[in-house]
Amino acid sequence: MTQKDLASLLGVTDAAIGMWENGRREPNAEHIKRMANIFCVTTDYLLGQESPQKQVIPTIAAKMPEGWDELTPEAQKDVEEFIKFVRQKYGKKSD
Repeated sequence: MTQKDLASLLGVTDAAIGMWENGRREPNAEHIKRMANIFCVTTDYLLGQESPQKQVIPTIAAKMPEGWDELTPEAQKDVEEFIKFVRQKYGKKSD
């Protein structure tokens, strides 16, 4: 995900993301919570308070059209990331 993609999801500028990455500024609590949701991690992990745990993310393969299994793992990852991006941008739909 690019700085521009993340900035769009959070409603901030890509320059703000760059400042966060370089330690010149820090995101507020709301942005931290939203980033945790985007990246499927806890806020404690983002704040360096816990080590990463294996996250169980439901696969989308069962919902994908015929030919999904013929895509390379890299292509499947790209599709999954795009779906995450769209869900964040337009809001998650209840299953």
